[in-house]
Amino acid sequence: MAQDKGTQFEWCVLHTAYSRLTNPEVLSSTQLTTKENAQTNWNKANSTVQKDSVKVVDKLAKTLSANESLKFYSSFEKMGSGSKSDIVFYKSGTLYQCSMKYGDSFQLSSSMIETNVTALTEIYKKIARGKGSSTDGNTLANIQAVINDVEAFFPNKYMTSNDIDSLVKHNPNAAALEERLIEIIGTKGKEGVGSVYDEFRCAFVEESITGKMTLKGKPLHIATHILTEKGVRPITKKLVHEFCAIVNPRFSKKKQGTFPKTRQLGKGVQGPKERIPASLQGVTQYNPVIRLPRTVWKKELSSMVFSISIRSSSQLAER
Repeated sequence: MAQDKGTQFEWCVLHTAYSRLTNPEVLSSTQLTTKENAQTNWNKANSTVQKDSVKVVDKLAKTLSANESLKFYSSFEKMGSGSKSDIVFYKSGTLYQCSMKYGDSFQLSSSMIETNVTALTEIYKKIARGKGSSTDGNTLANIQAVINDVEAFFPNKYMTSNDIDSLVKHNPNAAALEERLIEIIGTKGKEGVGSVYDEFRCAFVEESITGKMTLKGKPLHIATHILTEKGVRPITKKLVHEFCAIVNPRFSKKKQGTFPKTRQLGKGVQGPKERIPASLQGVTQYNPVIRLPRTVWKKELSSMVFSISIRSSSQLAER
């Protein structure tokens, strides 16, 4: 199956940066492996994506001296799974932790139910601490009820694609629950700007893009910028509000490898295990997820490179 253009863009940007180096020995062993994979994926990528990747890397490097360019190209690193930043790099002493997006229509997030419930709960607790009126209390009670119902709706068990389709696509209860979720974190919000719902909605969208709370122990995995074929833009409150106005969540599914022989139940390595039926072992496993789906976003990025979130080079070395 061909990669989507967003994934192609990520690999093509990496390939473009590494190909500018005349001496690849400046790269770490991990980067050299990434360089080889980037070359392979570049060869399979769409030609338009290739051209766009070259243009954006050249735009980022336009004002750099020869020495600064060397540091810039050699700083590119690909982050692993579970990270909100797809690529990190340095430019003029500033670290850019970039979530990669391609085209006018793209997906903001597709995280597992458990991850989303954790984020929603943390946001709820944070907002609840600062609210006191009875109106706020009723709103918060509704938000908490939706979070609890989402968590309870999805079983903690192995699931196939058909299992999730039966649970989500062909179930009126799922449709009703999804509609309630849209009311608290989507564009069908019950109240407008400045309301508790609006505060909750924008906090969730920000978390979905950046991972500030759920990844707070892994600072390099937190996204600080959005990088598209048009340029790079810092993730600011203004940008988050732009996304809040156009996204709606939906229940979906995501591949999660194949079924093993046994599966851990609950949290922690000491928990009980269940044996997977032989008929499922090796079959593709799926997890239910909440997607912030592909969204048309045509706001032009500035040709300037904005910079926020400066971190020391030692943090990059420690990863």
